[in-house]
Amino acid sequence: MSSATPNILVVDDEDVMRAYLGEIFAEHYQVTCVETGEQCMASLAEQGYDLVLLDVNLPGVNGYDVCTHIRSNPAIAKTPIVFVSAKDSVEERLKGYEVGADDYITKPLSEDALLEVVDSVLASSLEIKKIEAQSREAMHTAFQAMANSAELGLTVRFLQSSYQCNSISELATQLLETTEQYGVACCLLFKSAKQQFLFNCESDSIEAKVLGKVTNKHRILDFGARTIITDDHVTLLIKNMPLHNPEDHGRIKDNLAVLIDGTEARCKALEVEQLLAEQRKTGLTNLADFAETQLEDIREIIRHQAGLTESVVDSINRQLEEAVFRLGLSENEEKFLMASIDDAISNAGDIIQQSHELKNKFEAFTGELNKLIQS
Repeated sequence: MSSATPNILVVDDEDVMRAYLGEIFAEHYQVTCVETGEQCMASLAEQGYDLVLLDVNLPGVNGYDVCTHIRSNPAIAKTPIVFVSAKDSVEERLKGYEVGADDYITKPLSEDALLEVVDSVLASSLEIKKIEAQSREAMHTAFQAMANSAELGLTVRFLQSSYQCNSISELATQLLETTEQYGVACCLLFKSAKQQFLFNCESDSIEAKVLGKVTNKHRILDFGARTIITDDHVTLLIKNMPLHNPEDHGRIKDNLAVLIDGTEARCKALEVEQLLAEQRKTGLTNLADFAETQLEDIREIIRHQAGLTESVVDSINRQLEEAVFRLGLSENEEKFLMASIDDAISNAGDIIQQSHELKNKFEAFTGELNKLIQS
């Protein structure tokens, strides 16, 4: 485009008219004069103009064709065009407007009228440019707002889903899927007191070496198209930040920092959950060991009781047989006495059976406890 002073291109094949128009506008504008339509198109191809004063009757390519050419070329299509012609019929004027002219002035020319038309067309053109610039800015703002809204949605969904992750692997997968939707390529390092886990890069890669050397001294570190965001348990390396767009670069970096905050919080929660699970498992294991020891004691007691009962019953039977023989009991008395003894022995057997049932229930409890430890 032109400098602060508007630049006008005058196209007329008459020397006198070119000189006249050049003299009129030289005081207020920068003026360039050419003779033919071909020269006009060549001049427009070399530089932009704020307005073209175009004669209709030109040797070779006429003014209407020149105007059509200008309007069909996106690079110069919005250049204001004012026809200056001796043809003053309605048909000629309509044709001028049909091919895209902004105004049509007939010869002979009034200097004041000519300046008024040119000033008006230039003012309208400037106003249109301002409106277009405002429109572009509004569109840019709208697109940025939509981008912010979409990325905020991604961040919120990640924070919600992260608390459904029950392992570092699940959390890493969720984080990398989210960063991919931001349009950036990343790799991850998760750190714990006992070990480290790499995701989306090989252990012998340059990225892995960089991740391994990062400390918490710098929360966010930029180097070229790469950015590192780190915390106590997680370090994220972004490999293709949009350097060509500082606004996108800053926004994406801020959003990814929030993702790392959420990831760090979930890592700490997973550590606590793991510690509680280990404590629970240790407690259950100790309880199971104690129960197993008690169960073995119960088994030994039951075995001892069963053996002792059997020995006692055998001894009683022998003693009774001898007593019956010595006492000289009648047959009915003998039957009554033996029936009473059998009942007592049966009751003793029931007691032993109940002890076995108690042992079986305790064994079932110990088995369920071991299953709980393994779960």
